[in-house]
Amino acid sequence: MESRSFFGKQKLIYVLVFLSLIAGLSLRLLDLTDLPLDFHPTRQLHSALIARGMYYQFAVNVPDWQRQMALRQWQEEDVLEPQLFETIVAGTYLLLGEHLWIARLYSALFWILAGLALFALARRMTSLDGALLALFYFLFLEFGVLASRSFQPDPLMVALIAGSLWSFHHWKQQGIWKWALLTGVLSGLSIYVKPMAVFFLFGAYALTGLYRPNFKELLKNRQLWSILILSIMPVSLYLLDGIYLHKYLDVNSSLRIFPQLWLDPAFYVRWYNMIGNTVGTGAFLLSLLGIFILRCGSDRFMVLGLWFGYFLYGLVFAYFIGTHNYYQLPLVLIVSLSLSIVAKALFDPLVAANQNTFIPKLFVGGFILIGIIFSAWGARVTLLRENYRNEVEFWQNLGDLLGHTSKVVGLTHDYGHRLAYFGWQESDPWLLTGDIKIRELGNVELDLSQKLNDVLDSHQFFVVTQFNQLNSQPAVKDLLEENYPVYAQGDGYLIFDLRK
Repeated sequence: MESRSFFGKQKLIYVLVFLSLIAGLSLRLLDLTDLPLDFHPTRQLHSALIARGMYYQFAVNVPDWQRQMALRQWQEEDVLEPQLFETIVAGTYLLLGEHLWIARLYSALFWILAGLALFALARRMTSLDGALLALFYFLFLEFGVLASRSFQPDPLMVALIAGSLWSFHHWKQQGIWKWALLTGVLSGLSIYVKPMAVFFLFGAYALTGLYRPNFKELLKNRQLWSILILSIMPVSLYLLDGIYLHKYLDVNSSLRIFPQLWLDPAFYVRWYNMIGNTVGTGAFLLSLLGIFILRCGSDRFMVLGLWFGYFLYGLVFAYFIGTHNYYQLPLVLIVSLSLSIVAKALFDPLVAANQNTFIPKLFVGGFILIGIIFSAWGARVTLLRENYRNEVEFWQNLGDLLGHTSKVVGLTHDYGHRLAYFGWQESDPWLLTGDIKIRELGNVELDLSQKLNDVLDSHQFFVVTQFNQLNSQPAVKDLLEENYPVYAQGDGYLIFDLRK
């Protein structure tokens, strides 16, 4: 582990780390109280509805009809993963009241902790310079700033993955029970928070074990078995309960896993484009070099395992890896760690040649600072560009217009989540064009005409706030306009009365 640094003494490096963490947190807290509609609002409002239902279960001085509706909305949300993050937020609501910015604050703090764990891991694997550059990239990447504020468990998962890898690296070098148990606990938590973490952790652990393997010793290693058991036990109990006991988990993979995409070249093009739009094409390609220039063999296998896990993860979630950019959040961690290897290779010759004098430091430091400023400024502009606070009144008025208890179906924003959360009006979403395509991709039989007739017969109102979706389904539009009167119409909404 390198102790000398191009940028100066260790104390200066740690000051830079501290200032970077503070700056990264401050950037993420810009426009803190705005609504969570700036980044995948459907996903964020999904968690918001769950947290509100948990909170209203115990909240005092709330109308009974709202309590009942909040509980019902919570129970009707699909179970995507254990609702640990939502439970933390709901518990905080009981102390501070219901404020959506609480979840944003937690997510930002999780990402800062992930950055700290990344720095500690990269310092052990590479050098102070490599770890510092990795931290800069991790904290100030524009996509990372936007995504790490979102109300979803992914920032917490990334933080736990980073902590698990840091602890595993300690155990790999020291082989003592303290690090084995900590690795198992952190790994178990990360996989429990979001089971897809298993791809990255077990990829890193498995390939590290393949470096100069002694399988007899591995099978006899009680610490290794402890890591494995602690890693899989929490999620195993969760899956056992969700699939076999209370049966609240849907194990149907027809709309999640699409192996036919593996043979489609366009799938890999979309995946590559998504990588470029999130972590940056240059950083991605440069980080791949880190696999080949890392000197320590076991560390190289560990990093290679992370990349292998990411590739397998992308194949399993083939549709989503190219359409949902937050699926790239673990890649930000992998690229950051890999870039630390490249940074070490660049700075080590300068340190060895005593070229870390004032002029080179000024030039290199200024170049890095300009990059950080440009990236942070881009994130700032994006965060402050839109103000979503005025949407609350729109959805409240729409909920009042519908009466809060009506049976509603429609093409509304975020599959009806905005109407449900801000308007206190439950609704069933009609299929978007993307939903129809994904069902075709999954070979799911769908009689749209029959489904539409069943929906219209069983609901009172058809609400439209996404007019582009209505226009893209002319059969639905014509049927509504020719057979049902307009109940109400205004700026941004159209309601058809299905009772007549």
